[in-house]
Amino acid sequence: LETWQTATKTLASTPAVNDEYGHSVALFEDWALVGVLEKTTGNAQAGAAYLLHRDAEGNWYEAAKLQADNLQGEAYGQSVALG
Repeated sequence: LETWQTATKTLASTPAVNDEYGHSVALFEDWALVGVLEKTTGNAQAGAAYLLHRDAEGNWYEAAKLQADNLQGEAYGQSVALG
């Protein structure tokens, strides 16, 4: 049985309570897409996703923030995929 350890921790560039950062996650090579189901955009909890990239030293940084329109309950980031 192998033991897993945390190697790194990523956070949203604009974190907020109850955003549900990490609601969904997709990994492909040196890229990660993290869904944030309850991210507030404008005046609505429409959702968002953060595209992260891992550099040659193994550090993760935010490459882009993808946001839904200001539509309540749009659920952007509920499910993500890369490939």
